[in-house]
Amino acid sequence: MVDGIGTCEARAVLGAASDHLLLAISQVEIAVLLTDASGHITYINPNFTTSIGYTAAQAIGHNVNILRSNAHDRTFYRQIFDTANSGKSWAGRVVVRTQEGTNYHARALVSCLRHRDGRNLGYSMFLREASVEMKLESQLRQVQKMEAIGELAAGIAHEINTPIQYVGDNIQFFREAMADMTRLITAYQGICVTARNGTVATADLDAVDALRQEIDWDYLCGEVPDAINQAMEGRDRVAEIVRAMKEFAHPGDETLTPVDLNHAIENALSVSRSEWKYVAEVKRELAPDLPAVPCYPGSFNQVLLNLLVNAAHAIGEGRNNGNQEKGLITIGTRVKGSMVEVEIRDTGCGIPEEHLGRIFEPFYTTKDIGKGTGQGLALTHTVIVDRMGGEIDVDSTPGVGTAFLLRLPLKRVQSSGDKKA
Repeated sequence: MVDGIGTCEARAVLGAASDHLLLAISQVEIAVLLTDASGHITYINPNFTTSIGYTAAQAIGHNVNILRSNAHDRTFYRQIFDTANSGKSWAGRVVVRTQEGTNYHARALVSCLRHRDGRNLGYSMFLREASVEMKLESQLRQVQKMEAIGELAAGIAHEINTPIQYVGDNIQFFREAMADMTRLITAYQGICVTARNGTVATADLDAVDALRQEIDWDYLCGEVPDAINQAMEGRDRVAEIVRAMKEFAHPGDETLTPVDLNHAIENALSVSRSEWKYVAEVKRELAPDLPAVPCYPGSFNQVLLNLLVNAAHAIGEGRNNGNQEKGLITIGTRVKGSMVEVEIRDTGCGIPEEHLGRIFEPFYTTKDIGKGTGQGLALTHTVIVDRMGGEIDVDSTPGVGTAFLLRLPLKRVQSSGDKKA
């Protein structure tokens, strides 16, 4: 007897259920793959053939490694099977190599199939095409980026207005100085003409000398070069802000690209300057010989901006609670083994322990309504961990400050056939 059902009846019920399950798997609109314990493919459903290209004859009996693309390293795949073998299901985005050799982006769920006695019978893999999802995510990241720029617009306008103002002041000074110098040069030209035609009268020389003293020629000789240098500094500052804005706002080619992290940090500091300059000093600890790191440039720029603005807000909140001294934001880069580390530390209000474990959850925020969407750190985790294969550590003490440590792999490749994220 099985739960009150006779043995023959139980076999019939189980057989029907098995048939229904197999029928459902064969008709479901996601790719399904089963392997044995050694990783050799034992079953694929029709949608797998439609999506990945392999027929049952081409796939069954082969090791699942035929699906590996060069978008992931060995550590990535080891993590998948370590998670599955631990009794948990691995879920995430994966790039699969199709039968034609191109890359297929998918959301995957990988689980270990275990016998009732605990033996590993194999693995199941469910794949759902993710290119539309990735396109929407890319559009969302661009919207978030432009939203961030919009929120910083007033401060950026002020940052541009200040150098423009002293460029304008110096140009006005040049205009007045040029008028005075033109008068003096015209007087000297008259003296030259008179000298060529005869003797120059002492009164004429005295008049020119008086004009020289009137316009304060010695002062102009000292101030005009300084004014030129100041105007050029103002021009360079405006050019720096505009360049940083242009690089930051550009949608970019979101493929893995070697990025100068120090340059990206300087851009982020320029764009976010209006957020931190009134509440904090910035200390740079950037490794001068830092190698280029494979990154998604636009997304990584957004990560830097999110962390810098969060640091400024944390320090600002501390000042609102009575601490009127300027805080400190320290941003550093360094190579450590096969990784490059980017650390952003602040002396802000810190994150309470009860919130620390949830800060990367989408839409989770401790800020007041209208002051935070809860997407900044969620995006940071998606970009650094899910998309770039990196790591994030957070250390925070309420009333002392917070440190975010980003670890990015130095070697991470992406095929030219990859779809843009």
